[in-house]
Amino acid sequence: MSARPGTRRQLPRIPAPALDTPCRGRADEWQWSALTGRRWIEQRAQAAMLCHGCPLLGRPCAQRALDEYDLGEMVWSGIPVPPSHHEDYRRAVTALQELAGRG
Repeated sequence: MSARPGTRRQLPRIPAPALDTPCRGRADEWQWSALTGRRWIEQRAQAAMLCHGCPLLGRPCAQRALDEYDLGEMVWSGIPVPPSHHEDYRRAVTALQELAGRG
């Protein structure tokens, strides 16, 4: 059976392998509210230090965050994402989209 023209066939979701990442099992430390900087640049520097050395840093983490998770109030691939009502939320989502190759 083939899909109708103009529709996309859903492929089965393959779970990501369990990797030893710095944030695995330590989500509290990767919450936006745990960052001490008040300005975006300070939070971005602190988030980058949290994610330094992660095997998923960059496109893989950004793509996974955009596809699978509620982005708000977490650090993804060194990018601090505040709550959706925060003035820097759109900036953070745009940075993740660019990192994921979607911007």
